[in-house]
Amino acid sequence: MKWLIRSPLLVLFLTLILVLTACSTGGLPSPSVSSQPTGTQPAIRAEDYAGLLELVAKASQNPSPYARRYYMAGADSDGRQNAEGSASQAGDNKDYSQTNIQVEGVDEADIIKTDGRYLYLIANNRLVVVDAADPAQLIVVFEQKINPYTEKEKTIVIETPSELFLDIAAQRLVLIVTGSVQERYFPEPEETKPSETKPEEPAPTEGTGSEGTAPDERPAESTGAAADRSIWYPYYNARSYTSVRIYDIGNPEAPELVRQFTQDGGYTSSRKVDTSLYVVSTRYQYRIYEARAEDLKPEEVFPSTCTDPSADTWTALPPDRITILPDGDLSNQTILSALDITADSAEPDLQSLLGSSGQVYASAGYLYIAAWQVTWSGKENSYPTYNTEIYRFKLAGAKVSEAGKGSVPGWIINQFSMDEHQGYFRIATTTGDTWSGSQNQAKNNLYVLDGSLNVVGKVTGLAPGVTIKSVRFMGSQAFVVTFRTVDPLFVIDLADPKAPKVLGELKIPGYSTYLHPYAENLLLGFGYDVLTEKEDRVFNLGLKVSLFDISDFNQPREVSTILLGGIGSYADVLYNHKNLLFSREKNLIAFPATLTARDADDPKTYRQPSYQGLLVLGLSADRQLVLRGHVTHFDKLGDPFGPEQPLSEKEMQAFFGHDAVYRAAWIGDTLLTLSGRQVRSASLDGFTALGKVELPGYDDVNQGYPYPYYRGIMVD
Repeated sequence: MKWLIRSPLLVLFLTLILVLTACSTGGLPSPSVSSQPTGTQPAIRAEDYAGLLELVAKASQNPSPYARRYYMAGADSDGRQNAEGSASQAGDNKDYSQTNIQVEGVDEADIIKTDGRYLYLIANNRLVVVDAADPAQLIVVFEQKINPYTEKEKTIVIETPSELFLDIAAQRLVLIVTGSVQERYFPEPEETKPSETKPEEPAPTEGTGSEGTAPDERPAESTGAAADRSIWYPYYNARSYTSVRIYDIGNPEAPELVRQFTQDGGYTSSRKVDTSLYVVSTRYQYRIYEARAEDLKPEEVFPSTCTDPSADTWTALPPDRITILPDGDLSNQTILSALDITADSAEPDLQSLLGSSGQVYASAGYLYIAAWQVTWSGKENSYPTYNTEIYRFKLAGAKVSEAGKGSVPGWIINQFSMDEHQGYFRIATTTGDTWSGSQNQAKNNLYVLDGSLNVVGKVTGLAPGVTIKSVRFMGSQAFVVTFRTVDPLFVIDLADPKAPKVLGELKIPGYSTYLHPYAENLLLGFGYDVLTEKEDRVFNLGLKVSLFDISDFNQPREVSTILLGGIGSYADVLYNHKNLLFSREKNLIAFPATLTARDADDPKTYRQPSYQGLLVLGLSADRQLVLRGHVTHFDKLGDPFGPEQPLSEKEMQAFFGHDAVYRAAWIGDTLLTLSGRQVRSASLDGFTALGKVELPGYDDVNQGYPYPYYRGIMVD
């Protein structure tokens, strides 16, 4: 395909490394026979090899100023949406919650899962299993600490469990760990004999630091045997990685590690379809940012894998699995792996992109990576052009392969800006500048791409001067929220992919950052209530949950709202859909939140915290949002609508730390809430407390680190 540069130079590069070195870290993959040099080809001299490495080094140091790709901040063959979310997936009648996902049949990792009896969760840098068979007698039956800080003579390994998958039928648990291995290099003192005279400008030597620093680059008075290397600050060369650890949970109370696989880069996102696991990581390769070509090695330049990061046995991906993107920053790399979680010995299938990283969306058949590209024309007083480059990969069981590339103007906010439906890919973007007074005014757009990822339909120019806050695709419709001073909810008809059109628009105060289907004709919005003053000054006054009636696409209506807390209130569900615990059958709309008191006379004034815990909403008989109940682990502030109360320093640490509820699940008629300190159980009918169990490690202030940290905050 035209967008892929499968450079034969990569094959020659790795072949030459294999020939010119007896061995390298972890060994090198064998190039394909068809790509190996033949007798009819000219011999490759050392100068040619050095020149190739020089190109790689220069490309990393000086990416084109006119086309750079950056990480997009904020990863269903027919694109059906999962309106049940955490309640259940289609076709099952399981009486327990599941992770709130975007696409039906495409599971997403989370920090808590349940099989209907046991809770599998991540807490305090541990994998923990809690037996919830008796809600009044919760029991921790298993814990495994992921050591966050392991120090060796020359390396430091830092690991944090990120998320997990649970496959009950396959009796497998997948733990995804984000790690970093840091190599420490101490400048060794130089022995100088009395009869020797040190030259004024010593000849360059092989560097011992992470960037090829020469040993002689240190104060002269520190040379000699008397120098103590313990007083020297070491150089660090860090390598981030994502580790996949698969456990057999045939006995849930004694999970057995049966497989471990590690790939380069920090954890970005993952998906699971049946027993096929897909993991995306992003690597920024500082090693080649300002490196000399002769210092580069394939396992340093290109994405690699290993079985033990601390052993430093990395193996570069095979050349045919490495794709270089035109004009990309080669140090910005994406790695995609696919493996069957039931095949304990099968090697994972891998693909990589050099020059790009971005947001991840996946259907049952394809995985998409959307990367932000900024292009400058170089002309004076010109504005940059923003584009989203879309890279598609075909998912076929435990195999993954490239399947096309597309491009649309603008940038996206998150994975919900993308969707696949009946062979078409839909994406909502914002173009232009978002700051006030810019002549390059922001506009919002929706594009429809065909199976070849060519644009075949579009709606452009929505809500000039504002930006997209949330998007939700539901079959042949798209719902887009934009905001600057009011919240326009657009309803876009996509029934004809080649002629999409806006059907309706609703302007209301506030805005929604996450939209969730409640039923076929009802849509939930989670966001903020706002106050708008002169010159379009906007204040987020507190949380707002809205219920929209979308039975008439031409006239959407906000039929109910509920306001929670005051200025400074926050809920993770606004930016992480996995925080929503939803079941229409159980009339359950629940999410953790931190609330501050609202001052009716001066709503812009920040007040003290008034509540932290799980809020449980539902619909009344007349379809009005109501607060059904709440569960807190910080008993001093137990009323979501209660007054503010001053807290001591210790109480503040508990309120924002180990007593803060950050997830929930349900089994049968029991609601289970999770904080760093404990799991609590309550009845779903009335939310009466039933039981609780303390979690291991919650009182470990440092969480295994050698420095005094409290949940990421340094303390005395």
